[in-house]
Amino acid sequence: MADGIDLCWRLLWRAAAGALLLAATSAAAATPPAPASPSSQKEVVVTGQAPKAVRERQLQAFVKRVPALNNGQALARWVTPVCPLVAGMTQEQGEYVLVRLIQVARAAGAPVIDDGNCTANVYIVATANPEGMVKAMVRRSPSIFARGGVEELRRFEQTPRPVRVWYNAELDRLTTSSDSPFEGMGLPKNIPVIHHAVPSRLVSNSPYALVSAIIVVDSARVAGTKVGAVADYLAMTALAQLRPDSDGGDAPSILNLFTSPQGSQPPDGLTAWDAAFLNALYHTSLEDLQQASAIAAHMDRELSRGER
Repeated sequence: MADGIDLCWRLLWRAAAGALLLAATSAAAATPPAPASPSSQKEVVVTGQAPKAVRERQLQAFVKRVPALNNGQALARWVTPVCPLVAGMTQEQGEYVLVRLIQVARAAGAPVIDDGNCTANVYIVATANPEGMVKAMVRRSPSIFARGGVEELRRFEQTPRPVRVWYNAELDRLTTSSDSPFEGMGLPKNIPVIHHAVPSRLVSNSPYALVSAIIVVDSARVAGTKVGAVADYLAMTALAQLRPDSDGGDAPSILNLFTSPQGSQPPDGLTAWDAAFLNALYHTSLEDLQQASAIAAHMDRELSRGER
C-alpha cells in the first residue's frame, strides 16, 4: 500500500509538472502576465524624497531581517537552474504563478528553466489543509526534510501561515565521498570532501546554494488576495532563502503582503525594492563574508538609478 501511495504521489507531481509547465511556456510566449500596474507600483516604490540616511538604515535593516543565514553567516541562492512546479491551483492560476516566477527569475539573473524539460526543485502546492499536506510530505519523503532540525521541522508543520516554506541548501564547493576516490573505503555515505579553501577572513570557503524549496500555500488564508500579488510573493519566496515569518518591516516590499497593518494598502506586486534585492542577491559574491552589506549597497545604487 505504501509503495502504491508513493507511486501515486510521484505521478501526481509529474502530471502536474508536465501539464502546467507546458501550458505556462505557451502562455509566456503569447501574452505573459504584466507586473503590477504603474499606478499601484507608485504607492509602494521608494522615492527620492526619503533622505539618504533613512534609506540606508532601511536597507541595512532589510538585509538583516529578511534573508536566512546558513551557519550564521552565509546567504544562499540558486546556482543550478530553478525548475518550478505548481499544484493545487486552477490551471489559469497555476500558469500565472509559473510564468511570473520565470519572469522574475530572469529579471534578477537567477538561473531558470522554462520549457518543463527538467526535474522539479521548487514545489508550490496550494491546499485547504496545509498541516495535513505537510505531514503527508514528511511521512512520504522524509529525506527531503532531513537537513533541518527537529524543532525547525515542528515549526514548519505546526505554525499557521499563509505561505510556509522549507528550503534545502548545501555547500556549493564540496564533493562527497560517493563521487570521490574515497568511495567504497568504509567512510559514511555522502560525507563532505573539501577540495578548495582560501586563506582569508574576508572570503567564505563554504558558500551555500539552494537545491530545493517546498512552498505550501494555505488557500483559505490567501483567499481574497489578488492572484498577481500572491504570485509575486511566491516568486520572491522561491528565489531567495528567507527567514520564517520575514517581512519587509518599514521597507516597501511584497513581503508585507500578509502583514500590512489593518487599514493600510498592501503592495499589489513586486516592488522596485524587491527587484533590487533579488538583483543584488544574484550579482554579489556568495564568497564575500560581507555579502549582506554588499547587497545593501547594490540595492541603493539600483534604487537611486530608478529615481533619476
